[in-house]
Amino acid sequence: MSHILTSIPVEIVREIFSYLRIHNNKSPCKINTPGQQRNKDSCMCWQLDLLSVSMVSKSWYSIAVEFMNYSQKNVMPWLPLLNYASHQRTFPFRSRLVKLLDESRLLNLVFHHTVSHLIIDLASFDTIRRERTKNNMVIKRKVHHGNSLADVIQLLKLCTNTEILEITCDAGFVSLLPQHGNDNNCVVSSLSAIEKQVVSNSKIKRLDLTGFNPVQRCPCCAGKNWDKYLSSFIGCLKLDTLVLQHVLPSKELFEALSEQKELKRIVLYRSLITIPESQTRIMNDSIQYNKRRNDEEQKQRKNSISRIPLKLWKQITSLSIYEDIEDASTWPSTRYLYDLVQHVGSQLQEFTLQFGTKEENESSLQLNNLNLPNTILISDPTSVLHELKIKCKESLQRVSLINVPEYQPITELEKNNCCSTPCKHVKTLKQEDNQIPTPINLNKPKKTSLASRNEDDNWVDISDKRLRNSRLGALYDGSRFKGVQKCGTSKYNVLVDIKHVDLKESKISGYLNIEGLTNECPQLTTFFEGEIIGPQYSFLTRKWQAQQYIDACHWGKFPSFEKYVHNFNDDGFTYDPLVNDFIYMRWKEQFLVPDHRVSNIDGASFAGFYYICYQRSTNQIKGFYFYHNNQEWYQQLILEHVQERSFSNFEFR
Repeated sequence: MSHILTSIPVEIVREIFSYLRIHNNKSPCKINTPGQQRNKDSCMCWQLDLLSVSMVSKSWYSIAVEFMNYSQKNVMPWLPLLNYASHQRTFPFRSRLVKLLDESRLLNLVFHHTVSHLIIDLASFDTIRRERTKNNMVIKRKVHHGNSLADVIQLLKLCTNTEILEITCDAGFVSLLPQHGNDNNCVVSSLSAIEKQVVSNSKIKRLDLTGFNPVQRCPCCAGKNWDKYLSSFIGCLKLDTLVLQHVLPSKELFEALSEQKELKRIVLYRSLITIPESQTRIMNDSIQYNKRRNDEEQKQRKNSISRIPLKLWKQITSLSIYEDIEDASTWPSTRYLYDLVQHVGSQLQEFTLQFGTKEENESSLQLNNLNLPNTILISDPTSVLHELKIKCKESLQRVSLINVPEYQPITELEKNNCCSTPCKHVKTLKQEDNQIPTPINLNKPKKTSLASRNEDDNWVDISDKRLRNSRLGALYDGSRFKGVQKCGTSKYNVLVDIKHVDLKESKISGYLNIEGLTNECPQLTTFFEGEIIGPQYSFLTRKWQAQQYIDACHWGKFPSFEKYVHNFNDDGFTYDPLVNDFIYMRWKEQFLVPDHRVSNIDGASFAGFYYICYQRSTNQIKGFYFYHNNQEWYQQLILEHVQERSFSNFEFR
């Protein structure tokens, strides 16, 4: 019989398909509700009818694909129906597709091998139904949909080439957890049934966690209190790519993901957020270094990057961040990128930051479209990405920034209209063109007037020595910070002028002015010298009567120091301030200004020193004053950088 059907002319087969489509357009759609607008493309049932008929042979299937006028290459036209979800979060086409794919397997066809993407929504397996009792009371009852779960298991069995597994994350899944001791954990039972089939499918390499209803739910709430039960399920997978869409998993789930040794790529689509204060971890007061809870701003700055374990960051080689184009101007790129530089490992090879439309971002998330565009050059030494380049060294091969305001390409018009002062747009010597400079004619008459110089005259360097880079964020010569110092219940205005920064010697110096500390001297100004913690100066002070436990107590007051409290005294431990967001220092006041001979003032003392922490992403300085004779320790210093429109240093050429 099949041989006879195969020999039917192509024209007759097309007439059969035309009749099926016309018949479906006249009949009411089985999927769309009556209130939905009808058009020729609204009903998708006809595709399944054509797929059923096309199972006769491969030639019939080829004619059906051509008839459906599906333009995308290497993609079957019925594949979107497999993951099509209704408003009730059911998959109406799956039961029928399972039968067709099973028939494809029996007939040794290729249709079941073309499925590469499968969505799992726990809401399609179990729902909460509200019912009224005889006493007119509303109760909630869990309803299990065994057919939907069986369809997913059968699909995993038939579609052995599935590479992407997408799990819908919904805060409402908490209702599927046991509310009483005898209740069934629907999340665990459904995942356990699927896990048995997933184990046999070794081609699943990419896991997508997608938040449900992102307009009303923030990413950190999508998996709250329930996604930890995904840990066992994820443990049976062998992943190399993790895609987070509108969702921020819990720490328990991230710990399970960090056990995936082959996981090398993370994609964040609208999932890089600042975690609300209620979601952050409150530090434990019982830690021996007396860390307090009073730094509310620091807790609010916890974000998705800090949620990901360092163990996982150390194995990631590719990171892609996709955000909406509407958020390009308000997205805190500097803060997020600083945190990224602090957490990411030096093995990172590819980095992408894209602000695009919904269509552009979703297109970038496709399986075959996760490759990065052409790389850009980061030449600005003050750029955050320049620090990422320094940290990763030669391993960072590609950096792609798309529609990022801070890194827009410079057009020729902008170069020509650039300001007259030297800036990063100007190239003084085109060495990349391998041009040999024209020798200078010493016998040529000297020109004594600047106005008489021609534009084609060669530049002459007076000296080949250049000023060393003396800038570390907002720490540079001439920088100014303003804030307060808290002494018990009193506050005093403080102004700090940075006069010199020497990164090579890890030194810093300047003036510290405090107002109202004593009646004798309404304003006190002292000259201080500081040590920048790094290769030359460790966290151990070893002077000024500061013992090791004193250092531990004071450095421990900074939340950013938490990860170093147990190893800062280890042999071989070195902190690199050039690649970290937090810069630690010790400031020691040397003498009073202007009279350096004054060594003591009633009611004031500058015999101690400050433990300082400067954060580059916020340009904020926090410190704690220590003097062994003081009755009150931990006098807090809080300073903000004062923006100034000036150059920290310059040179004549």
